[in-house]
Amino acid sequence: MKEIDVSWYDDRATVYDTLHEGSLVPYESVVNELDNLFKPYGVRTVLDMACGTGGHALPIARRGYQVTGGDLSVAMIAEATKKARDQNLSVAFHQGDMRTTCHGSFDALICMNNSLGHITEPEDFSITLANFRKNLKTGGLLFIDHFNGAFMREIKSGYARVGRSLTTEQGVVVDIERSIYSEELQSLIVTTKTYTQKHTEEDVIISTDVFQMKLWTKEQMDEAIVKAGFRPLAFYDGMMSGKLQEFKGVESPSLATFAQAV
Repeated sequence: MKEIDVSWYDDRATVYDTLHEGSLVPYESVVNELDNLFKPYGVRTVLDMACGTGGHALPIARRGYQVTGGDLSVAMIAEATKKARDQNLSVAFHQGDMRTTCHGSFDALICMNNSLGHITEPEDFSITLANFRKNLKTGGLLFIDHFNGAFMREIKSGYARVGRSLTTEQGVVVDIERSIYSEELQSLIVTTKTYTQKHTEEDVIISTDVFQMKLWTKEQMDEAIVKAGFRPLAFYDGMMSGKLQEFKGVESPSLATFAQAV
């Protein structure tokens, strides 16, 4: 299996929420939608694969579910654990690789915010989905939120995003993220530049990180999850807005896959 470099996440774990997702992802709205999907199936236990700092896991736990979170980054797990403790929530966070780690047998498994895009090799993709199935009871639910490969292919470009600024001991920090679409790799090539303006000096420190985010289409997801032991239930426009909406093919920037283990 191809090694996944999580150093970018390790370096930003303590400020990740402020610089990125905390200001951009409507977690509470997203979790409300998940709650509505889960209730008819009697879901009690939920596994959040690639949970990061617990942005989804913690509000899910507040709604009464028994939640476990797994992430490859030790630093992100440490931050999620701290947040759970500060919020007096009982959530079990563990370091692990989504391709291989078995955390138990759950009623539902989620993988959000395009985390699946870090799986860039087709063989690893199949292994990952098979491992998702191993972590679910028969009849368990799978929900994956990721970029829509058909949309990115159609527009032939990626996205640009400026994170919120953060004042630290080193100075004022801001991340600027840009991506371009690679037809050859069927991926977004993401470049993040981190600018640090020192308090007492005029110079700016710039660090650059580049990584690949693999894209999958609805047709590819449909075929892959069936092979992994799932029955597709629905495909939605993804959760960028915080609401489940009708999937509109190449017009939908993101794709949410909802399936059931068989």
